[in-house]
Amino acid sequence: MAVRADGRLVRLDGRAEPGELSHHNGVTAERDRLSRAIHDRLAQGFTSIVMLLEAADATLAVTRPRTGNNSGWLVPRPGRTSRNPGL
Repeated sequence: MAVRADGRLVRLDGRAEPGELSHHNGVTAERDRLSRAIHDRLAQGFTSIVMLLEAADATLAVTRPRTGNNSGWLVPRPGRTSRNPGL
C-alpha cells in the first residue's frame, strides 16, 4: 500500500482491495470535511470577536476623546502597527 499526495491509499501492484481502500478513503474524506468545518467555525468566531471590538471602539470613540498616538483603542487602526506607528 502507498499513500498518494492527496492522502488516498492505493496499492503499489495496481490491484485494489475495495474494503480497505474504501475505508481509508472514507476516513480521509471525513478528516478533510471536519478540518474545513473547524476552520470555518474558527474564522467565523474570530470575525465576530473583531466586529464586537470594533463596535466597542465606536462606542468608546463617542465617550472618550482620542489621542494622537492611537492609545486606548481596542482594535488598531488600519496602517498603524507597532512597526509603522507613523502611518
